[in-house]
Amino acid sequence: MKIFTSDQIAAIDTYTIKNEPVRSIELMERASKTLFRVFRKYYSDKVPVKIFVGPGNNGGDALALGRMLDECGYAIEVFLLATKLSTDAEENLKRLQKLENVLIFPVNSTGDLPTLKAGDVIVDGIFGSGLSREAEGLYAETIQWMNKTNAEIFSIDIPSGLFAEENRIQGKIGVHATHTVAFQFPKLAFFFAENDAYIGKWQFTNIGLHPQVQEDTPSPYYYITKKDIRELLRGRKKFSHKGTYGHGLLLAGSYGKMGAGVLAARAALKSGLGLLTVQVPHTG
Repeated sequence: MKIFTSDQIAAIDTYTIKNEPVRSIELMERASKTLFRVFRKYYSDKVPVKIFVGPGNNGGDALALGRMLDECGYAIEVFLLATKLSTDAEENLKRLQKLENVLIFPVNSTGDLPTLKAGDVIVDGIFGSGLSREAEGLYAETIQWMNKTNAEIFSIDIPSGLFAEENRIQGKIGVHATHTVAFQFPKLAFFFAENDAYIGKWQFTNIGLHPQVQEDTPSPYYYITKKDIRELLRGRKKFSHKGTYGHGLLLAGSYGKMGAGVLAARAALKSGLGLLTVQVPHTG
């Protein structure tokens, strides 16, 4: 699986919208349904949910998720951190406002942030993977407030405040997510040790982006999945034996560092090699 930059993912989204074809609001709905399915695996409908919405499409995903959760019996409250939303986010806000049980609150200062109870879950829909500058002002203050709570945080696509292709530099502000659910592809930022405290447990969901443009878009970064490995496995014939599958010679290890030889030998055998000879130092 290729790992793309945020700019490439935006281009893949655009290509999908044009060539599937599918309206952008419908693609957002499709993505939000995958969020909904993952959310329900982690949290029952007895959990109070606080949804924080930023100005872009990440906020639109959060609003669509909120509508689906409400329709499924969750008690949700929505907190708007922006007065001007993207076109699709605005449409999802209008859809949410039609529901009777949903409480929607504008946030103009930290004084408007809620008092959380034990067991509350926060949905982080403030910023997405297209973030180009550090969080500041009310956004930064809200992120800092979220991190100080004891609530679990469910981040959409990427924890707010992180950049999709960078490692975390100490002092920058980002959400400390419990769970992060990315759309279609993991972000390169997920693989930096410095970001571990921000990403939490992560997974990605298939939202049906166009397969042709994924194949045609180049990337130097890859994530190996079980599907990738499964296609490389070769079946064993009934009457085969160790001589059928090759003899390998491994030169490995040094005095005081024989672990490398042990690990390499085990890896060679697990790869399917029939017979292995390991040459190590006499002192090993």
